[in-house]
Amino acid sequence: MPIEWGSVYDFVPNPTLTDFENYTEAYELVKSFASNYTELLVALHNVFNGSPSSYFNTLAAMHDLTTWAEALLQTPDPRNASFAIGPVWEFVPSASHHAMREGRTRPTVPLGTRV
Repeated sequence: MPIEWGSVYDFVPNPTLTDFENYTEAYELVKSFASNYTELLVALHNVFNGSPSSYFNTLAAMHDLTTWAEALLQTPDPRNASFAIGPVWEFVPSASHHAMREGRTRPTVPLGTRV
């Protein structure tokens, strides 16, 4: 089966939050993505460390992240309109229960809950 190159998104490799600080709308998009990614990492940690009942909600969050990524990849990069905005795989401490608890590992909390 041949590769459909027209279906491939072209974005600047390894984008970071700081790349978009001067572009408010794009920054909000990438920060939302990165925050959701961070929440997903925390949820996965919780699933495997004492809260297996949250597995299905975490799986749903993983699929939601796919939707977020597609939205980014369909948004022109304000730094260069020839490219799309790529997903920012950064850890956002304010979106992490673990970071907010200063590294304490308990309690595990349901996805989307702020402590």
